[in-house]
Amino acid sequence: MRQVFIAMAALGCLILGGPAAAEEASSQEIAASIPIGTTKQQLEAHYGTPTSVAFSQEGNEIWTYDIKKVRVEHKEGLLSTLGLSSGTEGVDETVRIFRVWFDQNGKVTAAKALQ
Repeated sequence: MRQVFIAMAALGCLILGGPAAAEEASSQEIAASIPIGTTKQQLEAHYGTPTSVAFSQEGNEIWTYDIKKVRVEHKEGLLSTLGLSSGTEGVDETVRIFRVWFDQNGKVTAAKALQ
């Protein structure tokens, strides 16, 4: 029983990698980190509800995730204090899109980056 727990903990570390994993990793890194056999529940617990769900001709689910992270640098100055400027220096948007295929038992069979 202890060995099963250790194996599941290792799987969790591999797929989850901490809360910031999806924010820092590329689409390719995220897709590559999802082990074959991961359950839909495990995937949803970490990445949340997929952006879209489709079905293959065989009836298997295909989840697509579109994770967006927007970083806005705000800089205060005289113009923004007077209301003449938004004070925004730059906006950096990062998009990560990946797709995950499941078998009839709800386990991952493949994951691929789309961007």
